[in-house]
Amino acid sequence: MLIHNAYFLFNCMDWGTLKHKSFNALSPYFEEREVLSILRAMHEDLLEKDSGEIVPEKLDAWNKAISRIIIHEPVAYVTGVAFFFGLKLKVNPQVLIPRPETEELVDVAIKRIGKRNLRILDIGTGSGCIALAIKQNTPQVEILAIDISKEAVEVATSNAKKLNLEIQFLQMNILDKSEWKNVGINFDMIISNPPYIARSESSRMGISTVQYEPETALYADDDILIFYKAIAELSELILRPKGIILVEINEFLGVETSAVFKNADFLSVHLIQDLNRKDRMIEVQKH
Repeated sequence: MLIHNAYFLFNCMDWGTLKHKSFNALSPYFEEREVLSILRAMHEDLLEKDSGEIVPEKLDAWNKAISRIIIHEPVAYVTGVAFFFGLKLKVNPQVLIPRPETEELVDVAIKRIGKRNLRILDIGTGSGCIALAIKQNTPQVEILAIDISKEAVEVATSNAKKLNLEIQFLQMNILDKSEWKNVGINFDMIISNPPYIARSESSRMGISTVQYEPETALYADDDILIFYKAIAELSELILRPKGIILVEINEFLGVETSAVFKNADFLSVHLIQDLNRKDRMIEVQKH
């Protein structure tokens, strides 16, 4: 009944009134700070910052959006927009919503690249956020971005075209060694934010993530470190000497994930904390 009422509550009105009524509709379900964040995103992406009288077509879209958000669908899926490293990206339920902590991974990568003409492989590209942010800030690099999901590759390709960034995308399963030949060789950097969550951890995750975001982008099933093991093994074949691996990791498995690369006998393995002092990244250099 609450969802039904939310949909039919809002008639033609100005932005101030709409914001006030929407705040009241969402407040029973979310904390104040989150409500304000949701409304800012909706105002920008659904109303295009219109603060005058809201036309019926936009109001209808707004009412439908409120109904979806009340049942915890992520606002990025509702608006179809997510921002990452200054880029406005298209997202849908086929791709993971880019996280702020992944921006820190990109920041490290950009610093390591500098002005060098490197060849980079992005594994598990999703929306293309990592590859696109790197290309935007270091246009001289060449990037191949792969994902197991055909739909994700389509989203990433669409984002690249909209941003006018040249990146090669490929649908591929990194866990299938028979497909490794499709990647090529002589990469200078491998970067990845692979699935690294155990299903047993879902109780610590938000409702919207568990219910709406793609499982293949979240969970590593039987072996939670399987993607890191694959990256380490693949790097032996495709990464040039002194090449770099940068990966985002499960904050609770820093030591265990580091061990995957240490056991593979790389030149160096460094565990990096994020701004919140959580084990978030690993940087590896090949001999």
